[in-house]
Amino acid sequence: MTPRFLSALLALIVPLVASAGFFDQRGGQQNEFLSAEDAFQVEALAMDATTIQARWSIAPGHYLYRHRLDIELLNPADATMQWLAPAGQAYEDEHFGQVEIYHDTLDVPIVVSGAGPEITLKFRYQGCAEAGLCYPPQTRTVTLELNP
Repeated sequence: MTPRFLSALLALIVPLVASAGFFDQRGGQQNEFLSAEDAFQVEALAMDATTIQARWSIAPGHYLYRHRLDIELLNPADATMQWLAPAGQAYEDEHFGQVEIYHDTLDVPIVVSGAGPEITLKFRYQGCAEAGLCYPPQTRTVTLELNP
């Protein structure tokens, strides 16, 4: 084979191999999973001086576990809060057994008492992608001002 023939052959083969993904870091597989931050976006909105609405926006093809949700009041230390997650969809999980999960959005009302004008909450949660990836437990801390 002549060098000119090899160059022409490589010029044809390399683009085909690259388009098939052979040069990707994961052995040809494209990264199809979102980051945990993109898959499960959590926010909190003060409705008034005693009510906060927590909302998880769950990306399509993902779900959150009900039993892996927790909300902790960090500040002020002398305040109290109550919250209750709504019932989820029944699901048979290969790791946890019979559980409840949420798709799309999850709204959780939080009632606080004894809080000042500012409150800090810690959200803990865990979910999975239906394509087979379970994310490690996530933690987000949110500070917000309560509306009088």
